[in-house]
Amino acid sequence: MKKIMVCVLAACTLLSVSACSKLGPILGRLEQDMEEDAAEEVNASDETPVKDDTDTGKILIDEIGDVMIGRETESEEGMIEPNESEEEDMTEAETQAVAEETVQTEEEALAGGLISYGKKSYGPLERPLKELIESREAMGEHWSLAYEDLAGGKTYGFNEEDVMQSASVVKLFIMGAVYRYMCYPPEGEEAIEFGEEYSGQLRDVITSMITVSDNDCANLLVDRLGGGDFSLGAQRIAAFCKENGYVGTSVGRRFLEQNPSGDNYTTAADTRKFLSDLYHGKLINEEASEKMLEIVKGQTRKNKIPAGLPAGFTSGNKTGEMPEGYGLGCIENDSAIVFPPEGMGEGYILTVMSNDLGGRNAEAISITAQVSSMVAQWYTEQEEEQDTELSTEPDEGQ
Repeated sequence: MKKIMVCVLAACTLLSVSACSKLGPILGRLEQDMEEDAAEEVNASDETPVKDDTDTGKILIDEIGDVMIGRETESEEGMIEPNESEEEDMTEAETQAVAEETVQTEEEALAGGLISYGKKSYGPLERPLKELIESREAMGEHWSLAYEDLAGGKTYGFNEEDVMQSASVVKLFIMGAVYRYMCYPPEGEEAIEFGEEYSGQLRDVITSMITVSDNDCANLLVDRLGGGDFSLGAQRIAAFCKENGYVGTSVGRRFLEQNPSGDNYTTAADTRKFLSDLYHGKLINEEASEKMLEIVKGQTRKNKIPAGLPAGFTSGNKTGEMPEGYGLGCIENDSAIVFPPEGMGEGYILTVMSNDLGGRNAEAISITAQVSSMVAQWYTEQEEEQDTELSTEPDEGQ
């Protein structure tokens, strides 16, 4: 009987409040039977047979089952009245929906993971989170992912607003600030002079900063933005970021500075928005956006997001990395615009950032490529499904 009581109490944890209230009379009967059992055990000799709970247990379990599927149950005192708020019986479809929701909730609880998949839709990121990222977070690493569909603008993210050590990904925003203040200042605002030593030097410096991640070029550009003052240049980058809604991005030190007092930061959401603005021609103006996009497409470091793309896909990306031992964190980041083969939509933006890696940079690089592969597969399946739906729609003329 005690085992039956435990089963009933366990069942309560899976039921709604209204359903649990219907189990009150059943629990009362169980308690009464347990008290009688205890009294008999005190008065009985060793040879007295143990009371057979089989019939009682079967009846009670049947009644519990009735409550769990919503049937009214008859107690010794009479019929249990339905909850007053439930004016009508649930339809079969509604009952099935509740059952499926209960099963899903149980599975999530049993999983015991760090990520709650039932409360937020992760779209193309759900499989990478379950199969790759959750275990890395459990190790103490810090991961942040962001996705945007270029055609519809639908976005997904995981920790996408978390401020992360950016490493060289922040160079995207330096490029943006340079185009804003030096190349395309607003009407009535004087352009900041770079002071070229030869024609085209500014573009060459920007290109090297992005495509081969040249740190000296990055430091030079920030200096020139500040008229020779790095801190003033960093303030101008901060103003550019605020102006465009990149709320988690800042430059706080020179690249490869020893014993810095600050650091460089960004978020997956900011880099996603930057690349989206670039793609849609909204960053500064259409011409400036087009020029910057061409530079990003020339990236030479392709061992992360680009490495996971299927044949026929291309990309423009900006990486950021920092191995352990320099006192500047342990980082592997990448943010990319991904272009699918012709006829498969416009593509998407994917950002994958990882901090606090504890020296596991090679593992993080591999995982980032795997995330990219899974996201590309998801995107492909979505496009194929959409094409199938369009091909099966009836012709309006028929």
